[in-house]
Amino acid sequence: IDGSHEHDDVLWDLQVADAVLDPRGIIAADDYLNHACLGVNEAINRFLITNPRLVPFAYIANKLFLSRPEWAGHYHAELERCIIADTKEPKSKFFQEMIGANGRRNVECTLFGRKCLTIPL
Repeated sequence: IDGSHEHDDVLWDLQVADAVLDPRGIIAADDYLNHACLGVNEAINRFLITNPRLVPFAYIANKLFLSRPEWAGHYHAELERCIIADTKEPKSKFFQEMIGANGRRNVECTLFGRKCLTIPL
């Protein structure tokens, strides 16, 4: 989801995406936690509080990734597996170093009650 940064527009986009999303689908919501797009943050937060049909599983490069709860753990694990296996992307190397040195606390947080991978820019 990437378009307007206004609360009402983003909330509408999320509602439409939720209505048509395949059970195994993923939503990538752009500009989450972007200080210049507070309407995006407000809409996503409000949506997640009131709609348990979607949950976060990763935050990467200014995007919050959402899926159905029954698939979130799978996507979380597969994404981490790919990052750990990657030998070329510098961000993957940084992730690997962070998890090796500090455990999960610098690469994962709890967001709306779900474990969410956090991958640095």
